[in-house]
Amino acid sequence: MKKIITLIVFIVLSTPLFSQGGSNYSIFGVGELNHVNGAKYDALGGTSVAFPHSTGINLSNPAMWSENTDTRIQLGYKFNQSLVSNSNQDLYQNNGGLDGLLTLFNLDTAMGASVSMGFYSYTNINSLISTPVTVTANGETLSGVTIYEASGGITRVYFGFSIKPIDMLAIGAQIFGNTGLIQNSAQSVFNEANSFATYTEAKDGLGGTGFRFGLMLEPINNLRFGAYFEPSSSLSVDNELTFGSGLIDDTTFTSNANYDLPSNLGLGVSYETGKFIFGLDFNTSDYSSFQYNKYDNVQYSTYNSYSLGIHRVGNNSPNAKGLDSWGYSLGANIKNHYFQVNGVAIDEFSGSFGFTIPIRGTAELDAAISFGQRGTTDSGLIKESFGRLSVNISIGDTWFQPFNRSYE
Repeated sequence: MKKIITLIVFIVLSTPLFSQGGSNYSIFGVGELNHVNGAKYDALGGTSVAFPHSTGINLSNPAMWSENTDTRIQLGYKFNQSLVSNSNQDLYQNNGGLDGLLTLFNLDTAMGASVSMGFYSYTNINSLISTPVTVTANGETLSGVTIYEASGGITRVYFGFSIKPIDMLAIGAQIFGNTGLIQNSAQSVFNEANSFATYTEAKDGLGGTGFRFGLMLEPINNLRFGAYFEPSSSLSVDNELTFGSGLIDDTTFTSNANYDLPSNLGLGVSYETGKFIFGLDFNTSDYSSFQYNKYDNVQYSTYNSYSLGIHRVGNNSPNAKGLDSWGYSLGANIKNHYFQVNGVAIDEFSGSFGFTIPIRGTAELDAAISFGQRGTTDSGLIKESFGRLSVNISIGDTWFQPFNRSYE
C-alpha cells in the first residue's frame, strides 16, 4: 500500500491539474458538463444515480455512499482524442490530465454512515478553432487567419455524508464550492508585410457555492431507486479583458458579475441479479435562462442525458483465477447539450466499456474507453468524433468495524 500511495503523490505533483474537455463546442457557456467522475461510471455510460458500487465513489447521488463497505482514496486520469470535421477538412486534437482526487470514510457499515470529500472537474473547456479572415481598410485588403482558443472550467471542492435511517432507505447530502479559471483568446495574424497581429484575451476567475441532496430506496432486495436534486448554485465571475497589437500597448479592463447555475435533477433505477447489475439514468438541467458567456448565434436550452449500464461483478473469492476476478461493464449514453448553434440542437451519442482489476488486498485499477459523436456538418457547423480513456486507481481499508451491542 505504501508503494501505491507514493505513486499517487508522484502523479499529483507531476500532472497538469484536470483534463481539458476535448470539444470545440465546450467554448459555450461553462463548458462540457461532467455529472460523474471515475472510470467505474464512465464505463457504464455515466449510469450512477441508483447504481451500487461498493468500491466506487459516486458523485451523482451522495446517498449511494451508504453502499460502500470500506474507506477509500481514488485518483483519476482522463485522455481525450477527437476528430473534428467540417464540410472542407478534418483535424485531430487530443489532451489529457488529472480528473480528480476523492476520498470516502466508511464510519459504520451497519448504519450506512459514510463521509466523503475531495475535488473534481465539474466542467471542462478545450477549444481550438482557426478561420480565414479578410479585412479591407483605406483601400487596402489584408488576408490572414484568426485563431480562437479557450481552456479551463469549473472545479468543485466538496464535503458530504450519507446514512441509512432504515434498512430500505439511504439519504445523503453534500456542500460544494465552485472555483476555477476560464480563458478565451482570439489572435488575428495577417500575411502582408506592413500589417500587425492583433489579439483579445479574456480571463474569468470563478467562484460560488451550492449543495446537493440524494436518496436511495430499496423496496425489495436488489431493486434500487435513486434520485438527487441540486438547487440553483451561485457563480461569481471576475473578468479581466485585454486588447493588444504590435502597433499599440495593451489595454486592460476589469469587471465582475454574478450568475446562477441552473438546478440539476437526476433519477435512476438498478436491479441486481446473480453476478450482473443493470441500471438506467435520466439527468436534466434547464439552461434557458442562463446568461454567462452568451454568443449571438447561440441559444441556451435544456440539458438532458439518458444512459444505461450493465456491470458483471468480479469474483472476489480468494480462489478466483485470472479474468474471473475482474469486473466488466458496458454502457450507452445520449445527451442533448444545453445549447443550440445557428438554430441547430447539438446532440451526442456514445458507447463505452471498461473493467475493474483487483491489484492487491482492496486496491483496484479501473479503466474505461468511450467512443462517440456530437454535432453535425450541416449549417456551417462541425462534427466531432471522439474517443476517451479514463483510468482510476483506488486503495481501500476497513477502519471502522460494526460491532454487536449487548445490554445486561
